[in-house]
Amino acid sequence: MLRSKNRFANWTFWWFFLIITLNGNCFAHLLAPAILSTKLQLKADTIEYVGFPQSALNGTEVEIRLQCADDSDLTFQVQYVIRSSPCDKEFFDAGRHVQNFYFEHEFEIPPGYDYTKILFYKSQPQQFNCRQSHGIILVQEDEHPRRPLEVHDVKKASSKYTNILSPTASRSVQDQKPINGRHQQKERRFRREFAGLNGDSLDGGTKITLSSWHPVQKLPADGIYFLVIKFTVIKSDSHEKTAEVPLIHNLTVDVQWRSPYGHLSAIDYPLLRFYAFMWLFYAALAVNMLRALLDGYFKNTVLYW
Repeated sequence: MLRSKNRFANWTFWWFFLIITLNGNCFAHLLAPAILSTKLQLKADTIEYVGFPQSALNGTEVEIRLQCADDSDLTFQVQYVIRSSPCDKEFFDAGRHVQNFYFEHEFEIPPGYDYTKILFYKSQPQQFNCRQSHGIILVQEDEHPRRPLEVHDVKKASSKYTNILSPTASRSVQDQKPINGRHQQKERRFRREFAGLNGDSLDGGTKITLSSWHPVQKLPADGIYFLVIKFTVIKSDSHEKTAEVPLIHNLTVDVQWRSPYGHLSAIDYPLLRFYAFMWLFYAALAVNMLRALLDGYFKNTVLYW
């Protein structure tokens, strides 16, 4: 009887261990996260780019939050670009060295891809200071009413941009070209928003002061999108660094892609019913296996007595 109990205990342990391991691996590899976070190191007189690819549904809203690691007197400028692509491999395989190309060249695509139109949006620069913001920075909409993504006719990049697509380190502020001004938009009529409410966002019925959701842009169509954020250091604590060992400021960048159906991506949402069916299927298998183990255990117990 002691041998039967030990065998039953071993089967139960290894069965639950297998289920927990498979569930963790499946959710980690099948579901694309819509809440992304990365850590960035900013140095004096430098420019950094950080990119976030995502498959998004129509009506998905994008929120950008920044968090300073300390209360240093760091002043930096933030500007972001959202652009689409019909080729998911382009963005999900994009390296860090092409992020500046996606940011600066809105009417061109890298060599190796062939399409003619994209959706594109470039924000106006916004300036922040870690000490004045008390560590938490919320990137706001830069235009009211919000300017939507534009349809751009694109072409392949010419050979003179080959050096841009090669891996590069962070570039200094002096090496950057000034950002060209946006063309004036044609006047359009927009519906009036109620004062004090959170606009036409997913939390539109909530007061701005009470809502924790403050998107910077709303996506107009299903597709693959790439968010590239440009950080330009304006001023840092120069008296706390030396020429040999420059001061490094740590910054956390949090990006949320929230659709009307939650945080599921455009790739994962159509498979929601499949995931539910497979969960029920494997749960039924687990119950049947547990029942078989219990039947065998009690059968051996009865035969022993």
